[in-house]
Amino acid sequence: MDLDLIDLRTDTVTQADVLMRRAMAEARVGDSMMGEDPTVSELESRMCAFFGFRYAAFMPSGTMSNQLALRALSEPGDAILAPAENHIVQFESGALAALAGLQLIAAECDPASPHVIAEHSVTGRLTAQSEFYRPPLKLVAIENTSLAAAGSIYDRQRMKSLKEVCRSSGLKLHIDGARIWHALNRAEQNAHWLGSCSDSLSVCFSKGLGAPVGSMALVHHQEECHRLKRFQKMYGGSMRQAGHLAAAALHAFDFNRPRLLETHAVASYFGDFCKSQSGIRSIEYGGTNIVFLHIDRTDQTDEIVQRFKSRYSILLSKFRSNVVRAVFHIDVNVAALKERLG
Repeated sequence: MDLDLIDLRTDTVTQADVLMRRAMAEARVGDSMMGEDPTVSELESRMCAFFGFRYAAFMPSGTMSNQLALRALSEPGDAILAPAENHIVQFESGALAALAGLQLIAAECDPASPHVIAEHSVTGRLTAQSEFYRPPLKLVAIENTSLAAAGSIYDRQRMKSLKEVCRSSGLKLHIDGARIWHALNRAEQNAHWLGSCSDSLSVCFSKGLGAPVGSMALVHHQEECHRLKRFQKMYGGSMRQAGHLAAAALHAFDFNRPRLLETHAVASYFGDFCKSQSGIRSIEYGGTNIVFLHIDRTDQTDEIVQRFKSRYSILLSKFRSNVVRAVFHIDVNVAALKERLG
């Protein structure tokens, strides 16, 4: 990778700094699969305390933490209700069906907020699946923040309403919180409260926080923990001296989390700059670290990506046929971006 390029294709391109590398090198480790790695245990305990869960499992990827949490809460043949654009649907290689045996039901979403499940779609689906020949709906899954909605968050009222309808309907609620750290920078968001809303939670340390690898699944109950650990082994997610990786996640949690507000400021600045660029019809910005550029014509999308690379040495990615994506992270600051954009 050309070091002169600012890489905004995603927020998993960050580089571990000297202090993070030192923390990794000096970590106390043991056999994590046997529960003997003190650094992994510390990370799991701290995340449980932070979000208000009782059990957690550290694993390599966000796809794995999502899928194992869902598997721990369900049985093959169950149905899951989720927005069709969610990460678990679009970007996890069909794992819902192939590994967990879950059938997806695309949720009806609020037209004004396409990532937000309309509460009546949950109760309506329960009524529709009352016959024995329909797959039993057991789970609802959301993203907070939502990648497909340019980093938008579920506000407190939306979360409260969804929590209530799931509880009253006997449904489990899973939150894909890969970028939940960004949501928590909003004044109305509270880690313990979000934890109380959900039955399982997946969080990522390499998106946003800047660790090189690692995610975590959290659940509330002993039986779910037992299932989570069993499936972690079954799926190949149990690790040995994983404390070296957990040390990076702990460092990121302690020192990089406060820096995320700057990524929001940089994203907002970039979005404003792009409003004056030719070929860009509109800007979609969800208030966190992701900006979508909606392009006038689909045949211009690749040209826009190439323009930013050749003119500004900025890497963007094509997200849809007429949407270009910029994802901001802690390795990019406002001053550097202003200098690059002139």
